[in-house]
Amino acid sequence: STTIGWTVNGHFPNNRIDSTPGFSSQLNVSGHEDLKRESSQNFRKKGRSQTTTIPHQKLSIESLKMNGIPFTLCDLIGNMLDNINGDIVGDESYRRMTDVRNDLKLMIENPERVLLNVDVEKISNSGLELTDTIYGQENELSLLKQCYKRSHSRSDGFAIIAGPSGIGKTVLANQFEEFVSSKEGIFIEGKFDQLQQSTPFHAIASAFNEYCNVLLSDGASSQSIAVASALRESLGQDACCLGKVIPNLSMIFGDFEEDEVLLNCVNAQRRLQYLLCRFVEVISSSSSNPIVLFLDDLQWADPASITVIHHLLVTSRFSRFLFIGSCRDEEMGQNHPIWNMIASVQSLGAHATTIKLQVFDKETVNRAISDMLSLSPRLTWPLSDIVYHKTKGNPMFFSRLMVSLSKEGLLNFSLSRRRWVWDEEKIQSRKIPDDVAIFLTNAIGQLSSEVQAALCTLSCFGASADISAVKILEDDLGLKLQNSL
Repeated sequence: STTIGWTVNGHFPNNRIDSTPGFSSQLNVSGHEDLKRESSQNFRKKGRSQTTTIPHQKLSIESLKMNGIPFTLCDLIGNMLDNINGDIVGDESYRRMTDVRNDLKLMIENPERVLLNVDVEKISNSGLELTDTIYGQENELSLLKQCYKRSHSRSDGFAIIAGPSGIGKTVLANQFEEFVSSKEGIFIEGKFDQLQQSTPFHAIASAFNEYCNVLLSDGASSQSIAVASALRESLGQDACCLGKVIPNLSMIFGDFEEDEVLLNCVNAQRRLQYLLCRFVEVISSSSSNPIVLFLDDLQWADPASITVIHHLLVTSRFSRFLFIGSCRDEEMGQNHPIWNMIASVQSLGAHATTIKLQVFDKETVNRAISDMLSLSPRLTWPLSDIVYHKTKGNPMFFSRLMVSLSKEGLLNFSLSRRRWVWDEEKIQSRKIPDDVAIFLTNAIGQLSSEVQAALCTLSCFGASADISAVKILEDDLGLKLQNSL
């Protein structure tokens, strides 16, 4: 009989395999050329009876698992043994030697992706978990990093991330935030709200207010002391006016005293626009690294905020400042104020980097599912093909559908096989709306009445709500909003 195998050495976590006496951590088996020759001959034969002792093969695979060999590698060996007589057994058996090579290459080059055994206890408690890995946006992230590096030299420039709802704009921004933080930069973010369009400066003020909160929490550092001192010196009494939209500023300056100049201010909005720009100029000039201001959902920006953004991009061209905005460009007409503002800034010499996000292609969907389920991409193609056609590659739709399939039991973890399995026929026949908004609405409708009531109440505040306001609501309405969510 022919013996199959290969050498596996030094490509496991910690570069070792735990072994017991009598079992070598290096598995050397010869005869693979004979296997290829014999398999080629056997594939041409039909009706040949099984002569291999299957029980011994199964026993050998189980012994490998018991001796610490990763289950993925054990399954690879088992699939190879399925073909030892030249007969393909099972849907997941190898058809080509190139598939074997590709799986082994993946184990060598990216062992943490497929070689780590799945934590059964964790899956039992939490179910399917989405990964934080960014997919299909590597080039776009690289563009943002280049913008950040250029801002070190005080060059003029900004970036706009565009795409429909659920395409991954915020996810890309979050990944970029991690990069900025790793470079000890400052990332400030705000979000425009459709329900807050009548409130001038809402997103910008909330972003700067959170920055002041971070500044206060890190008050002992030399950087925080320098910025606070520069703000006091630069803003002076004008800080009282700015403190009306940035409440945490009063924690830096102390209690404000309103003077006659403030009370009699004829054009308070223009004054606030100037002070907000001055605020950015001070914190950026006081920092050794660039300040990144990210504003989400620009399609809902109020006119006053658009004017501030315009001034920031024009007047801060020589400071360490980088502006990044995101918008649903498909919901914005050609004459939207944001496009007019961008055109105006560009006419003054500012450089705009426009990043248009696209849906996932089939390859990206399969790579994401492979990572999510800790399985070889070869095994996840059937599931990926179904999911891709149902979601059209929309990242949010894709992630929500995967979670939904897990909750419905169509995608579940098999304890006997110690891996994820799924029912292709039932997933294929499952009716799913074409619109991601309808899909999410239906998902919300399946939540408990308590959770739905809490969501309806808090949605009146927009995208977010202050925890103090939530506690007041709980006392007045007699609802346990936080517990429900």
